[in-house]
Amino acid sequence: MNKKGDLLNNILTTVIAIAGLLIIIYATYRLYSVYANQDSENAKNNANIIEAKINSIDAAKSVGEKIPASIVIKSVPKWFISGWGEGDAGRPDKCAFQTCICVCPDKSEGVDVKLTLPDINLGIFESRKELCQAGGFCRFFAEDELVFQGTEIDLSRNGIKLPRAIILFDDKSNLAEFFASKYYSGDKKVIYISLIK
Repeated sequence: MNKKGDLLNNILTTVIAIAGLLIIIYATYRLYSVYANQDSENAKNNANIIEAKINSIDAAKSVGEKIPASIVIKSVPKWFISGWGEGDAGRPDKCAFQTCICVCPDKSEGVDVKLTLPDINLGIFESRKELCQAGGFCRFFAEDELVFQGTEIDLSRNGIKLPRAIILFDDKSNLAEFFASKYYSGDKKVIYISLIK
């Protein structure tokens, strides 16, 4: 009788231990998924803030005049902001024939999107396009062109002028600030993004 009671006790203890272990594993998974998705949610919120702020800016009345508006967003490490005008080559398919600004993850293996050297190869632009297509949060604008100033590379290959727009989030700062304005260049409306006022 004692052996049966011990066996039943051991089985019950084992079942309770396994159930407890499964609860701990599930709780750990849920906590990790909340933490892992936080960066993605912050990036999406940043894209919404950028869109709202740029849409609230009035275009300057005189040619060449720029009235910058500050945009402050939460810094999201390992994400970057990029953009394309409606006529720029190398943009993600989701930005086809539209001016767009995207907040995209830097999850590329072997390609460092932080490089800004003049001799950089075409791969960085293709990588940026793919990263924004796969996991970026893109917002679209009615303006014809997008100009990024102060964070750019000018690289032409085979007669194609590649877009030059990357703003990187600083891992050390909680907030990122840049400036946006709208102006007219001839008959085209332009969004101007700069790190300096």
